[in-house]
Amino acid sequence: MAKKKTAKTEDATPSRKDLVEAAKDMNKTMGLDPIIDVKLGVSKLTAAIKTNAELVEETDELQNETWKVLASLGVGPKAKPAETKPEEAPAPAPKAKGKGKKAATPKAEKAPKVERYTRAMAFADAIRSGANTKEKIVEKASALYIKSGGADIPRESNWMARIGLQVLDAFGLVEKDGNKYNFNIPA
Repeated sequence: MAKKKTAKTEDATPSRKDLVEAAKDMNKTMGLDPIIDVKLGVSKLTAAIKTNAELVEETDELQNETWKVLASLGVGPKAKPAETKPEEAPAPAPKAKGKGKKAATPKAEKAPKVERYTRAMAFADAIRSGANTKEKIVEKASALYIKSGGADIPRESNWMARIGLQVLDAFGLVEKDGNKYNFNIPA
């Protein structure tokens, strides 16, 4: 039984296979660095191709199928220009320098960086507060960490105290006197 061939139009959405082939062709022909990951899902792969299409020039020797994919996505130098108002016209993409073209990656909006209170910070604050036995350090550090919104996990508090004391000992910043620790930490 013969399969029916359906006529593809340039406005049709390209298949995943077409997108993968176009991405591979762009990676090879344009020398993208980093390359477009062809293992991405359809939506992310489409976004990556659209983003990197800003770097495509008419003189690039891409395969005809790649040009068709770019045209169907409405990107690239051979795509039909969308009707936009002059003030909405996109700024031209900067030209890449060097051997290969630098791949443009889609940028997600970054959330403001929030300084969080870590167990290491709690360990340091426990020592600064005068705790001088491992048990007091663990107790004080755990209380400080919980007060800052952290979880009460004694195993992690013990681990941080053990590792922290080993590091301080390795640098010669602590001396053990029986069950007590004397810290030689410069201010």
